[in-house]
Amino acid sequence: MKLLLDSSFFMPFLAVDIVQCPRKAILELMTKEEIIRSELVIFEVSAKGSKLVNNGEISIEELTQGITAIQYLEKMETIPIHYTEIQALASELRKSHSNLIDCLMVATAVYYAEGMLTLDKELKKKVHEEWNDIIESINKEFKMILWGEYKK
Repeated sequence: MKLLLDSSFFMPFLAVDIVQCPRKAILELMTKEEIIRSELVIFEVSAKGSKLVNNGEISIEELTQGITAIQYLEKMETIPIHYTEIQALASELRKSHSNLIDCLMVATAVYYAEGMLTLDKELKKKVHEEWNDIIESINKEFKMILWGEYKK
């Protein structure tokens, strides 16, 4: 299955533990599935990582080494956000969701993957309840998958 990973799945590369999803599980996932990422991942991980550096939770070295590791992950296609179809769908989704990054990630996944793997229950709910018709008109096979559901 071709999956877009939400930014949270890249935080373990910064030495940030995500209880539900350790780095080893992500690397294993990458051997089983075709994984893509939005070019926004680097920005979002940088923003979250910078906050962690400022709070003393990780070092600047952990931040920069993690971002470098993400940037050069093998066999992972990076999808630019400037594509017209991504911008158009994200703008439509933004009418009912204030987080532009979420909208751009979902739009990228809808056009370039079969599913999106996330930890965000509220985003999954929005995809299935509010945005279902528009997403289905573009990609009938699209699935928003929570990590816990994927592992089952």
